[in-house]
Amino acid sequence: MNSLNANTRSTARSTIAAACASVILLCSAAALHAEEQKLYYTLTAIEDVSYGEEVVAGDYDTAIEGILSSAKVRRSGFEAQTNLCVAYTRSGDFEKADASCNAALAALEKRSRPATAALLDLSQSRRVRERYLALALSNRGVLRAITGKP
Repeated sequence: MNSLNANTRSTARSTIAAACASVILLCSAAALHAEEQKLYYTLTAIEDVSYGEEVVAGDYDTAIEGILSSAKVRRSGFEAQTNLCVAYTRSGDFEKADASCNAALAALEKRSRPATAALLDLSQSRRVRERYLALALSNRGVLRAITGKP
């Protein structure tokens, strides 16, 4: 009787160990799949301004720190917010990334107002705005695809 209980316990332990190993493998596979998904998406930073070179180089902490320590006017501009959007997304801080992506769109909208647009050549202003709008919406779309939020 004792050997039967020992065999049953041994079999139960083996079954539990196998189940635990399966769960660990499943979780690992899910995490790897999530990481692979991030690699399929392209975010666009504006390289020549607002710490864009650091963002492109993958030095997100330096870029974030630099942009946030800039003067408020520079920090709140379209280029800075776009680069923050990318840096936060790549750093995995999705809440701040979302705020920055939305702030970039708001800055672009503010820049497009008649008083601001009058300072620029209107035909060029429209083309640049369309490109920037596409860039900002694309970055926000990538963020939402990565996070699974609509």
